[in-house]
Amino acid sequence: MSEKYRLPEEFLTNRFLVRRIVPSDAQAIFDGWNTDPEVTKYLTWRPHSEVHQTREAAERSHREWDTGASFPAVICLRDQPNELVGRVDARPVGHKVSYGWLIRRDRWGDGVASEVVRWVVEHALSHPSSFVLKHLAT
Repeated sequence: MSEKYRLPEEFLTNRFLVRRIVPSDAQAIFDGWNTDPEVTKYLTWRPHSEVHQTREAAERSHREWDTGASFPAVICLRDQPNELVGRVDARPVGHKVSYGWLIRRDRWGDGVASEVVRWVVEHALSHPSSFVLKHLAT
């Protein structure tokens, strides 16, 4: 039996620290992107109008990690780990993993998503026992 895929709770790229979302991130997430209609335009939820909505979402994200249903993580500046610039989610489903991400609007065009998503995809490809590799590209 193959081991289930898990994203590391924390990892580094060249410019970013990416780590598991914790409930105490709620205020920074709310201020950074959860209230921005442009950043959240194509998501399944509407922008938050109150921080308690973001706090509940951060708590839910934290629980999802424990169950292995999803691995939601915040993207921070490597040299300023309290500066959240976005989010990436890895969602394993059977022999596949899907990704979603969003980046704070003032960081659009900086290559944040390209750098982080490249890392998470390479990480998944380095764990072939967790997936049937021929299906990752579908």
